[in-house]
Amino acid sequence: MVFKNRRKMNDKHPDMTGELLCECQHCHKTNEFDVSIWGATTKTDKPMLKGTVRVPDFESEYYKKKKLADLKALEEYRKTPEEKEKDLPF
Repeated sequence: MVFKNRRKMNDKHPDMTGELLCECQHCHKTNEFDVSIWGATTKTDKPMLKGTVRVPDFESEYYKKKKLADLKALEEYRKTPEEKEKDLPF
């Protein structure tokens, strides 16, 4: 899935970024890849998309923060209605 890149500062930054999850048909292991997409035009001025797919750097600060945010979101999702009610400020 890809989303509009809100942090785009110049034309070299992608227009859209996201993740691609691929499952191996042999071992059924899921692999994650980073996706970057740019809007472009062909030589005949027709719109097209071009992009890259790469293995993410899981040791980067971005992925450490992302993993922590994903874990917090999962914990919140798993809370019972009673637990969620306790978290309300009023």
